[in-house]
Amino acid sequence: MNLNQPKHTFSCIRLIGCLTLGLITISVIINAEDGYWDNANSANWGDTTYWFTDSSNTTNVTTPPSTVNDTAYFHNNSFYGGGGKLTLADAGGLDMSITLGGWNHNAASAGRNITLSNTSGGTGSLTLENSTGTVTWFNSGAASNYENIEVDVILNSNVDFQIGWVSQARATTTFTSVISGTGGIQKSIRKSTLSLQGTSPNTFTGGVSINDGTISAEKSGALGTGNVLVEQTAADTTAQLIFASGISDAMSSSATLSLISFSGNYANVDLGSGVNQTIAGLFFDGASQAAGTWGASGSGATFENDDWFTGSGVITVIPEPSSILLLGIGFGLLTIVRRSRH
Repeated sequence: MNLNQPKHTFSCIRLIGCLTLGLITISVIINAEDGYWDNANSANWGDTTYWFTDSSNTTNVTTPPSTVNDTAYFHNNSFYGGGGKLTLADAGGLDMSITLGGWNHNAASAGRNITLSNTSGGTGSLTLENSTGTVTWFNSGAASNYENIEVDVILNSNVDFQIGWVSQARATTTFTSVISGTGGIQKSIRKSTLSLQGTSPNTFTGGVSINDGTISAEKSGALGTGNVLVEQTAADTTAQLIFASGISDAMSSSATLSLISFSGNYANVDLGSGVNQTIAGLFFDGASQAAGTWGASGSGATFENDDWFTGSGVITVIPEPSSILLLGIGFGLLTIVRRSRH
């Protein structure tokens, strides 16, 4: 079923289910609207009192942004009391889940911090999906405005995280629950940090790409199950992947890590103390590297390289299963030959 119905100037109805009349099933589809949040204090996501149709804040939305392709906007009038909490609940306080096609947090002043959380004991989730392509997650401003996303997140599309001011490391976005789905994560354009924290592993399968700023992997399975690319795309980009101290399984052991430089500007992998991350392959500017341990000088790795690595931890590159199989076949044939000669 295609949920990407055209938006109209008149009020629409959100998808709430089906009506069955005899043998005829009628689907009822409602599209919510883009929404601009205007409230200094904490409130429920489903309370339309604080959502407006545009940044002039004159007309309330019919329904809050909550379905495919809808964008939630947070500007300087959002949480200007020093930050606040948005709870995934309807106006009456009941648990709810939402879908967004975009997130735009652009506040020029300090103290516009956002926490997205569940009701007490709630299981509401945030699905990111845009039928026209990649979801853009934007968090910028003239001062540090953090975001804490404490609910489960489902990636039905790839998500491009544009976090921070263009030339300065300022804003930070942190996810502390599980990220799942078939989409991937890209950190681009803006400096500053996307932090993947929590206790349960992320299971998204679409991989991770970094071409400016930092992704900090701070739990087991933080980077999902796909491959990881850290790529400098200009002379002044700051593409960096951090493996937090003591976390040796932030990546899947069956995934590959590719590092790309730009005119002497090397992608950076910072390996915290105690890290020994196993991966299936390592590539420098497209060239496959040898199996063994890799790290910076002083890490004790078999291969020490300060162009690409910092920190005291190491990465262990294991042979691909196909190579192990071929090696086993070779040993087996050698044994057969030796026995036949005897």
